[in-house]
Amino acid sequence: MFTPRFSPKPLNTLKPSVIQGKFMTKINEERKDIEAMLSMLEPDVLAKVLSSVNFNRRIHKIDYSHKLRRIRTTDLYFSAEPKPHQLINDRPMSPEEYSGHRQGVWEQIRSGVDL
Repeated sequence: MFTPRFSPKPLNTLKPSVIQGKFMTKINEERKDIEAMLSMLEPDVLAKVLSSVNFNRRIHKIDYSHKLRRIRTTDLYFSAEPKPHQLINDRPMSPEEYSGHRQGVWEQIRSGVDL
C-alpha cells in the first residue's frame, strides 16, 4: 500500500485568505458591501437604477452591404449578359458583336444603370 510522504492539511483548517487569496477576499467584501447598499433600496428605485445601467454585451454587427452590392452587380450582369448562341436578326452573333455587347452591358452595370 502506498503512503504519501506529505499529507496536506484539510482545507477547513486553513484561513479563508490562504484558500482564496487576498484578492478574492477583497472582492467578496466589496460584493457584500454592494449587496448591503442594494438591499436598502426600494424595488421601484432599484428597477430604475438597473434600467439605466449599460450592460456591455459586446454584440458585434457585421456590415455586409458591400458584399451584397457586389453580389447584386454580379447577378445583374449574368442575367443581362448576352449568350454566345443568341441570334440577332436570325443569325448568330459574331465574336466581335458578342464581345462589344458584353462590354456594353458591363459598362452600364458599372455605371449604376439597372437593366
